[in-house]
Amino acid sequence: MRQFIIYVALLTTFSCNSNELESDRATSKIDGEFIYKKNCASCHKLDMDYTGPALKTVFYVRSKEWVDTFLRNRSKIIEGSLHLKLKTEFKTNCMNYPDLSKEEIYATYDYCSKTGQDPPPK
Repeated sequence: MRQFIIYVALLTTFSCNSNELESDRATSKIDGEFIYKKNCASCHKLDMDYTGPALKTVFYVRSKEWVDTFLRNRSKIIEGSLHLKLKTEFKTNCMNYPDLSKEEIYATYDYCSKTGQDPPPK
């Protein structure tokens, strides 16, 4: 009987926490910094080239819409001169992120665009 009471108490506690977490996710602002650190930072720095190009430089010449399409549905991207140049220079392709939402990509774009130094003028 004691084990049953403990089980019910734990189940109730985790059920309440789970509902609160879902509620927090639904009402919270999307954290572009977290998404950048989780998905991009291993290959991209904001202000300097690394394994991939500096994101601020790319975002300076590419719109949010283009970046969203590039990351979630690359087959729709026409390989323009900048894309081909970066692909040749870095000898790699950026990963695809079809599971990220448009809002998550936009939040990451905003975070990367506003953090660090501005790229040099072209």
